[in-house]
Parts: sequence; C-alpha cells; structure tokens
Amino acid sequence: MAQSGLRKPWWGWKSRSCAGLEGFHIPFAVKEYCQNQVGQVLKALQTLVWSEWKRRDLTRPHGAALRHSDWLPLYISEATIPQDRIRDATRDTDLTLCTVLWEHIPTGLCGLSFFNNHLDANARFSSFVIDGHTTSRFNEWAVGEKGKGFVLATQYFFEKVEQTVRRLEQSRTLKHGVSFRVGYEVGELKWKKSKHDVDQLKVINDDLTPTDLAGLMARRGRM
Repeated sequence: MAQSGLRKPWWGWKSRSCAGLEGFHIPFAVKEYCQNQVGQVLKALQTLVWSEWKRRDLTRPHGAALRHSDWLPLYISEATIPQDRIRDATRDTDLTLCTVLWEHIPTGLCGLSFFNNHLDANARFSSFVIDGHTTSRFNEWAVGEKGKGFVLATQYFFEKVEQTVRRLEQSRTLKHGVSFRVGYEVGELKWKKSKHDVDQLKVINDDLTPTDLAGLMARRGRM
C-alpha cells in the first residue's frame, strides 16, 4: 500500500538480501528487464515468437569517438516495430525498444538503460511497484504473468550496485543508484527501517507530470 501524507507516495519492497533474490545474477536480472520489453512486442504483434533486435557494437574506436562525458556507450540493442504492424488500432506511433550497456571510464563500472515507449493501456505506476501486480495476466501473448520479476530484478540491481560501489575509492564522489520511469512518474529506491528494525527497500514516487499551478495545488491537496 502506498504511504503518503504530505510526503511523496512510497511503497515498501523486500528486506535486504531476501530469500527471493537467491539464485539471482546479473544476466538473469537483465533477462527480466528484457522480458518486459519483449512482452510489449508480443502483445503488439499478437505472436508468441519474436527476435528482431538490431545490435550496435561500440567497443572499438568508432564508439569512443561518441564519448562526451565519463559514460561511454559500449553496446546497444534496439528494435522498431512500425505502427502499421501493430494489431492495436489505438496506437498511433511505432513501438521502439532500446537497451544500452554503458562503461564509466574512470572506474570501469558498467551501467544499463532499458527503454520502451509503449505501455499497456491499463498500466499504472502501481503496476510495477506492488508485488504480484501485472498488466500481462490473462493475456495469451504475454510473458511475465506473475508480476514478481521486475520487483526482484530491480532490488537485485540496487543491492549489487551498492555492494560494488562500496569497494571503490571513488565511491564518495560517484553518484550511483537505480531508478525507473513509468510515463511521467519516476521511482527512486532507498532503504528504510522496518518495524522489526531490519533494512527494507522502499520505492519513492516522484510525479513529474506537466501541470499548471492549479493542478499542482490540487495534487498537493490529495497527498
């Protein structure tokens, strides 16, 4: 359940190193995220099989030439499904997917970005932060029907990043973390103490929906 008051809404997730994370590793967590992307394609095309990724390897000098900061894109997987192939007549744009592997040049750390521009019509921020919620249940084309993979994969990434950065000498100056965006809403992760005094991850909702002053005051009144 979301907690709010006058503060930003937040949801409690799992305790640190919970049993659900046993057996998780980086490739498995990445697969869970990619599964969310591919699930959108399967539903859009109403098919059970799809693999039309295009790959760009930027590890060679031509990739380094793109660098404008400390983060260098190393490898990109992307795909575009034209609007005229999408079976949902309400869609008026192409479906775009993009996954990027980044390298932080000073430290050698890696980062990941996952993007797709279409969501299910019934998708809400809560669809991604409440354990067991999913927009894919009862959909004959979809994957991820139990609504647990995204929550566990995101918590795994958060704990893994935390453990890795802690070992670096530059950790005091390096900004790190895990966040995700659903429409105009952003989820940020932080630890809190549960009623049993154990570390529990929480997701804080930051609503960046464009609005005017009246809309902003109305939103604050609902908190």
